[in-house]
Amino acid sequence: MKITQFEVLDSTNSYIKRNYEKLDHFEVISTNHQTEGKGRLGRIWLDDGDSLLFSILIKNDIKMENISQLPLVVAMVIHETLYPYIPDLLIKWPNDLVVHDKKLCGILIESISSHQEIHAVVVGIGINLSTQSFPESIKETATSFFLETNQSICSSLLIKDITSKLEQELKYLNQNKSQFVSYSKKYSFLLGKKISFIKDSKIMHGIAQDIKANGNLLVKTSHEVIEISTGEVHLIK
Repeated sequence: MKITQFEVLDSTNSYIKRNYEKLDHFEVISTNHQTEGKGRLGRIWLDDGDSLLFSILIKNDIKMENISQLPLVVAMVIHETLYPYIPDLLIKWPNDLVVHDKKLCGILIESISSHQEIHAVVVGIGINLSTQSFPESIKETATSFFLETNQSICSSLLIKDITSKLEQELKYLNQNKSQFVSYSKKYSFLLGKKISFIKDSKIMHGIAQDIKANGNLLVKTSHEVIEISTGEVHLIK
């Protein structure tokens, strides 16, 4: 495993996408600051200088049918790593880890492809690590490792721990698909709760009912059961 650390990048995912051909399989790019950090759905990852920001390049043994399950695998690995410190940590489908409805970690997975062929996958991870206070605009929706534990953790060791675990889990993805799904169900933030989501450009409501083997979420509305593969999901309080 090779880890390259930068002081400043536009974003770790963008750096890998520009340079993936000359980077090694499972090479890790990390940075202290991102000027154009990205979240899901085109959002900006706010960089306060106290976050753990890194991306992992996957180039070997990529199967199209496994990409939709990657968020579950990555979330499980991060959850397993941080759970001993934060017992209330939960997985919010499809790409977040939260504590008491506050976001601690975000996952952004992007594919590099051409002519219907996938060349590589980039796994981007952002963890609020040592932040002690958040801006007014997000202080009710974000938390950090420090705020939850009142302690610090070594960022370089955390990267190595998460990356090595992920590399091991991906070796057995085809044989142990049910493991990732059952783990996500066990520590799910959404299952059994009323949520809102967007389907066909419409805001809909329902009960998060199940997570399928393909990684999709089943939602029971007043009229039907809907399967969603991605998108923004909000808990209705």
